[in-house]
Amino acid sequence: MKSLTVEQVGKLIFFYLLMTLPFLALALSASAQNTSYRSILEESFGDHQSGATAIVAKKGKILYQDAIGNANMELGVEMKMEHIFRIGSITKQFTAVAIMQLEEQGKLSIQDPITKFIPDYPTHGHTITVEHLLTHTSGIRSYTDMDSFGSMFRKDMTPEELVAVFKDEPMDFVPGEKFNYNNSGYILLGVIIEKVSGLSYQEYVQKNMFDPLGMTASYYGSASQVIPQRVAGYQGARGDYRNADYLSMTLPYAAGSLLSNVADLYTWTQAVHAHQLVSAKSLAKAFSPFELNDGKESDYGYGWTLSKIYDRPAVEHGGGINGFLTESIYIPEEELFVAVFSNCNCQSPSPAANKMAALALGELKAFTKVELSADKLQEYVGIYENEEGNKHKIVVEDGKLYTMSRGGNRYELNPMGKDWVFFNDNLRTAQFVRETEGKVVAIKAYERGSYLGTAKKTAEKVEAKQAITLSESELQEYTGTYDMGPFKIKVTLEEGKLYGKPDGDGKAELWPSAKDEFFLKVVDATVEFLRVNGKVQGMKVTQGDAQLEGSLMAEVEPKEATVSSKGATDLSIYTGVYASEGRHLKVTLENGFLYGQPDDDTKEKMKPNGPDSFEVDTSDGGQVKVTFKRDGEKVVGIKLEMSSGHEMVAQKIK
Repeated sequence: MKSLTVEQVGKLIFFYLLMTLPFLALALSASAQNTSYRSILEESFGDHQSGATAIVAKKGKILYQDAIGNANMELGVEMKMEHIFRIGSITKQFTAVAIMQLEEQGKLSIQDPITKFIPDYPTHGHTITVEHLLTHTSGIRSYTDMDSFGSMFRKDMTPEELVAVFKDEPMDFVPGEKFNYNNSGYILLGVIIEKVSGLSYQEYVQKNMFDPLGMTASYYGSASQVIPQRVAGYQGARGDYRNADYLSMTLPYAAGSLLSNVADLYTWTQAVHAHQLVSAKSLAKAFSPFELNDGKESDYGYGWTLSKIYDRPAVEHGGGINGFLTESIYIPEEELFVAVFSNCNCQSPSPAANKMAALALGELKAFTKVELSADKLQEYVGIYENEEGNKHKIVVEDGKLYTMSRGGNRYELNPMGKDWVFFNDNLRTAQFVRETEGKVVAIKAYERGSYLGTAKKTAEKVEAKQAITLSESELQEYTGTYDMGPFKIKVTLEEGKLYGKPDGDGKAELWPSAKDEFFLKVVDATVEFLRVNGKVQGMKVTQGDAQLEGSLMAEVEPKEATVSSKGATDLSIYTGVYASEGRHLKVTLENGFLYGQPDDDTKEKMKPNGPDSFEVDTSDGGQVKVTFKRDGEKVVGIKLEMSSGHEMVAQKIK
């Protein structure tokens, strides 16, 4: 589910490099002319402990299928082709096909207003059609963009309860006015499917898609169901991996709940394009751009993004959900299908998928960086504005050329010829345009061999942020852990430099521009430290239009918990694995603190509260009381008391 990745679940913060892309978008190339599918896979995932699977098929023949890395880091299980992933927003294809099937059966029309099926839905005087939901043009607020979404992760909700989360929110725009990726629309489509078909969404997909097509490796997501070959999902960065944050699979629902593997997704794609599920007429509509109210066309159909790869029409979609990123591409005229699945949000599968598609098309190219003088590089510096009004600055720093969009990440531009540049990932290219006098006046962007758009150089000057020097004692004031709500940021001082590191991700240097004010170079973002009575008590992060504010957490030291005449407790006696009715809780000791991690859940700190007694704060604002049980001096069990009143007693098994 695209909006369930770290870039859209409330972690809208500078450290997450997947959050925004510059206007230069994607372009295809390769780092060497003898590139193979395997080398592409290794280039993208070889340095990661997590894993990936990939498939390339053309005209009914599988050209390549392979796996790399680990399906489970903790158990050391190697990734295999048959392993099953959460596919995230690729689910939307299945939801869209279900709607088209029901239309062909005469049970609904794409042009029906949604109030025909959900009479009490507030439309604020507008007509919102089923087609608006399919094409992300409804204007309804997307629930994954709401501040409350981060606190919902652990809550199981019915479709009706999920709709209630966003139904009374104000409209973002008039229906049909513009495209705005929207998970709420696909939640409503799931509700409509259930009302019209008389089946639950899970039952409908199983009965009308998985079973008829023999997709035995595809499921509706569930945290409790035993699913053979399901891989574990991770988040973070190299050297700092974490198990993915828990997410109730009732939340993504018809927008991103499905599980599958690359082979089953190929089976699905073949069936869709062979018109086994819906007619050619319906499919043609699904693969047509939606016409907005002003006559312009969006690049999204029904459940698929519409694009071009080397001037060949393509339909594609990616997915991002806690612990997983997926990408799939289909080029109809070549009958070419590519899919790459990753079980960590630390590495996007899109570059690998695009390079594999280019290789299969015979379009893979190699770029060579050339050195330019400082004067020549300076000719490119400036602010560039595209047709949509988005501005991007290009600067020179330490003899290198960089581009950065407002609130976006910084990318190096590598010269490769007269006025041509490419990105370090070899996935984007651009050409600077000069007027007759030789002055640079614009830049043209190319995406996968196709022209994307032009941005004109404005008269604005690039304001370069200047870093100042602060003493180590001044920098020390900012160190600590800040609670930003959906996650925490740890600020550390290392060799005279200040770094910020959010949960499960890599650190980034914070450069001081004034007392209490810092900026980042890897992304267009600023950090302001907030004081109360002269003492640092909080942090405010600004990235583009997004702002996030958090408070400095008090450092909690382990309390002495006297349990016998022998003196203070050694916390290591509590460590081990506890079991109850098939569920397990692993207790570890890290940096002087105990942590507990249940099956399929995140690791939480246990705060000392007395002899054999601890407390755990949960993400939904609740609290769990933890009491260790003894037989004499030996710890033999654990009791958990939830704030809801539920209790669980487990025995120590190792």
